Amino acid sequence: MKKTLLALAVAAMAASGANTSVIYEKDGTKIDVDGHLALEVMKAKDKRTDVVDRGSRVRFRAFQEIANGYEALAVAELRFSSKEKLGDDIRAHRLFGGVQHKDIGSLTFGKQLVLGDHIPKANYTWEMGGNVFLDSHGKALHFMSAKFNGVRVAADYYVGHSDKTKVDEGQGFQLDLFYDGQLGDAKVRFGSGYGELTAAKAGASTSVCNGYAKLTDKDGNELNPVQTVCIKETVTVGKEEEFKRKFAGVGFDINYGNFTTGIDWAYAKSPKSQAANTFQTFGSKKFEKINRFDVGLKYAVTPQNNIYGGVLFGTGQNDGEAKAKNLGWKAGVDHRFNKFVAIYLEGGKARTKQAGKTIEDNSTIRLGTRITF
Repeated sequence: MKKTLLALAVAAMAASGANTSVIYEKDGTKIDVDGHLALEVMKAKDKRTDVVDRGSRVRFRAFQEIANGYEALAVAELRFSSKEKLGDDIRAHRLFGGVQHKDIGSLTFGKQLVLGDHIPKANYTWEMGGNVFLDSHGKALHFMSAKFNGVRVAADYYVGHSDKTKVDEGQGFQLDLFYDGQLGDAKVRFGSGYGELTAAKAGASTSVCNGYAKLTDKDGNELNPVQTVCIKETVTVGKEEEFKRKFAGVGFDINYGNFTTGIDWAYAKSPKSQAANTFQTFGSKKFEKINRFDVGLKYAVTPQNNIYGGVLFGTGQNDGEAKAKNLGWKAGVDHRFNKFVAIYLEGGKARTKQAGKTIEDNSTIRLGTRITF
């Protein structure tokens, strides 16, 4: 099956040619393909130098005209690598569909990026990361309006996974407001949002034995000595086992000439003893409550070359513990050979201190390329 998917992806890319992404268009139907290769040579603290895939993908989109400016759309995005290995996991990373109208907006449902992906504005690195938000969901209803004088309103509804302990796939919502416009000669972008996810505490969803069955061989004969297997029944998680994770954020940046600068703020809170279900900070440590800021700056030296950097700082706290303080920086340079091919070199360092002691200390340097088609 994986080989078949890969063959289809390669065939589609070959058919699209170098100058166009449309692979089929007839009777109001259009299918296009795009994507990119994103590879890095990365050296992190206390780890060997490695080659990693930073989200290489092939995306297929199908559009079907309906009437009065409306059209249906369906999207499938393939990715190829797991976190552990390069090129070992061909899968449908995104899969969603819906309807859109250029003067109204779009409404989609499925496994897709959600509103938290649109809020950050101040991260100008390729892969060093920025502020933390809920940026994707496996079963999301996602609405994004068209622009009205630069303003967009948006809303997500998260259906939730049948296993309520999957926090990032919990049931909930997010409401957002965005602006893209001009302030004199400067370009301004703004995004803000608030959301909640309801999930169950880890370990709340359990299975119990509801009788036993004897094991047999392929011919139906009972094994000797007799062996049995538990017939499991999932216990329904009650309301008393559920909790809400709340999150909010604001992102803003302004571009004037060759300079762009911005700031992001992210907030998240889970109940007492649920630190593991809040967003990750700078390393593996998580907290029940976090406040984090990302301040970024980018300067276009030439149309093909940029230098950029940023500072991340904030706090995290668990009930009964001292407040932890995060501080980090990131910097890099890139070069675009054309609009399809770029290379970059970036690095950074971050640490977390609690009660005067360093509990996390991370650093990394990355050399990467992005080839877009």
